[in-house]
Amino acid sequence: IHNWCFDWRKSTTQGKVNTEKARQRAEDLISQIDLSPTLRLMATNPLLLSLMARTHVDKGKLASKRVDLYGDVCQVLLEGRQRYRKTTEVGLSAKRKQGVLQHLALEMTKAGMLQFTLDKKTTKEGTYAQAKALLEEELNRVPKNAPTPEEFVGKDEVGVRELLSDRQQEGLYEFAHRTFQEYLTAAELKRTG
Repeated sequence: IHNWCFDWRKSTTQGKVNTEKARQRAEDLISQIDLSPTLRLMATNPLLLSLMARTHVDKGKLASKRVDLYGDVCQVLLEGRQRYRKTTEVGLSAKRKQGVLQHLALEMTKAGMLQFTLDKKTTKEGTYAQAKALLEEELNRVPKNAPTPEEFVGKDEVGVRELLSDRQQEGLYEFAHRTFQEYLTAAELKRTG
């Protein structure tokens, strides 16, 4: 955590790091994790710990409930790149991006799939092949500057890449951690009643 906070400060301050501020951030994050058994358990996974640290940097504190923490992580990741790069070239809000991902996660979960492809010709078993059509339908609801499904999952500026991992040579995508698919599925079920 100390190394992560130091490296984050370094990357966001053009290499001029206030080591005391980085140390304080790390100590604050550690104390928040220590206060919650749920957060301690999540912190044993390096990816989830990194996402917790990233969320702590943006929000200043961590939600104590797992569901709230996942909501915060999604918000931070989905709006993060646009905020740090100060770009507005993609007309999708974090809320809209999450809505698209929620619909995709629900359909993948209903189909019992963990991976998806944007190649309609792929017939790899266990791969959700309807993702491109679903994403096209969802993204066509955006009034202007709608990205293509390929841009949505592949362009850094759009901001969903950090929630997905890809194997580009195979044309396969999946959520960076299965719990993200589970969280987004639950959020979509709650939204749709």
